[in-house]
Amino acid sequence: MARLDQAWSSLLANWSKAVRFLSGKQSGSLSEQAVVLFAGNILALSFGIAVPIVLVRVFPREAYGLYQQLLLIFTTLQPFGQWGVTQGLYYFLPREPENRAIFVAQTYLFVLVVGCLCCAGLFMFQHSIAGFMNNPAIADYIPVLAIYTLLMTISAFLEALLIAEGKAHGAAILRIGSEFFRATSLVATALVTRSIYAMFFSLTLLALARCVFQWYYLRKNYQLSLKNVQFFNLKRQISYSFPIGFANVIFLMQQKLHNFVVTFLFSPVTYALYSIGSYNLPFLGIITSSVSNIMVPELSRCQKEGNNERMLTIWQGALRKSNLLLFPSFAFFFVLADTFIVFFFTEQYQASIPIFRVSLFGILLSGANAGAILNAFAATKYQMKLALFRLPVTLLLVYTCTITYGIHGAIAANVVAFSFFRFLMIAKAARVMRLPLKDLICLSMNGKIMAAALSAGLAVGTIQYLLQLTLFWTLATSVPIFLVIYCLLALGLGVLSRKEIILCCKAVLPGRTVLRKTP
Repeated sequence: MARLDQAWSSLLANWSKAVRFLSGKQSGSLSEQAVVLFAGNILALSFGIAVPIVLVRVFPREAYGLYQQLLLIFTTLQPFGQWGVTQGLYYFLPREPENRAIFVAQTYLFVLVVGCLCCAGLFMFQHSIAGFMNNPAIADYIPVLAIYTLLMTISAFLEALLIAEGKAHGAAILRIGSEFFRATSLVATALVTRSIYAMFFSLTLLALARCVFQWYYLRKNYQLSLKNVQFFNLKRQISYSFPIGFANVIFLMQQKLHNFVVTFLFSPVTYALYSIGSYNLPFLGIITSSVSNIMVPELSRCQKEGNNERMLTIWQGALRKSNLLLFPSFAFFFVLADTFIVFFFTEQYQASIPIFRVSLFGILLSGANAGAILNAFAATKYQMKLALFRLPVTLLLVYTCTITYGIHGAIAANVVAFSFFRFLMIAKAARVMRLPLKDLICLSMNGKIMAAALSAGLAVGTIQYLLQLTLFWTLATSVPIFLVIYCLLALGLGVLSRKEIILCCKAVLPGRTVLRKTP
């Protein structure tokens, strides 16, 4: 009972912190803010995962393919609408607190203008877009999509503003709430109306609500007014933000090229199959970004001190921790791909299984974020040049392989292009650190992690083949079996310590000691 009381008190305390942003108070330490944002992203993504699982059961493949095409247009335009200006708030607000109202007003003006341009562009080229995406029906949905894009572009910088203010709890609550209402609205509208148009209309209403809330928050805390805009400071803000926005846009285009090639060459039905097959496991992105964000500041400090040995230790530690999660994810989902796809997305998407298996190979190098090292050495020009070179090469490779081998060639080419350019980044990082490539790749360590993961996957696959359980029980029993075998093998090979397992267990099942130490 005492432990239950402590847990309840801790929950109330954390919830109290989470709502402090409404009164204008800031969150706690950087570590606390990082944990809160991580937890918020995980919870928000959990809501989003449910949407495609429901929609594939409500709509036929052609309609679901149409929905994915509209979503592709929106998610591609979003970075154009921000162009790094919202990220620039992280730089300007803490450094110039006396000019906060100026930078917020300028950000609002920027996203408003760019949002209007994106909206106007969609209206002007709606038939051209529909023709390019090989689906004339898209033209009928462009008007509501254009308004939704405008409203989301205007309101998309509120989370970034809260983080820049140090209100991580507020940003987490906003992210969770937005994703919860988005997922609930999509699912409810789909089940009731079975209309793609109605779904995007409901999203537009939610985006309007976000705009109203953001406007109220900005008026209350910053006396939002266009009179605060200063040409000199606006020029500074855009000059700082443009390279960030350019890099973001290029990176996004590279990520989505294979989707555009498939939708350009094939029908919405085929694209529906491809979108499920190329489904990105969302928690993997959180793993890599979280480890990277923690690693970058420390690498920068070590580089300034000239401590390459410490930099290598940090890199190898981050790579090991990432791959301890990424490699088993690859092995588990590769072995159980057919069960995973059919259980969550029904038998009508069985053709997506080989595409999904190929896409999983992109996981293997995703943890090796050599960009963190290059940033520490200020080798940003190399990254920009590589990005500009990568875009046409990826397009040519994906288009050629898609024409030759169909949608399987598209996903394979995308994985090959990603892996090749990620390897070039690693090689460049080894050169700037003046180290042999083998020291940076850590073949021995990563080979052991992969051996443990593949062995666990093979064992689970063999067990499930012999048991012949239903889809649900196959997934339900495979997870604990895989984890036990993998952890035992990783312990035996020396790539995972007992201390790390205990810490993970305490994080999931906090005991009396953890509760007492919780601030």
